[in-house]
Amino acid sequence: MGDHSKPRRFELSAALRWVKAHPKVVTSAVVGIVGVITAFNPEFPAAAVVSAVHAILGV
Repeated sequence: MGDHSKPRRFELSAALRWVKAHPKVVTSAVVGIVGVITAFNPEFPAAAVVSAVHAILGV
């Protein structure tokens, strides 16, 4: 059988490269997810999470 039949491993470096190349998509997803969590749990540290994402991505 060929290479197409072999299971692919999750490549963390490829995922991180994609995240660095698409910071607006990642930031939008994080803001949406944090918004939903905050709606159910108002004590969730939303500002800290969003600030951390911005700091990591350099946005």
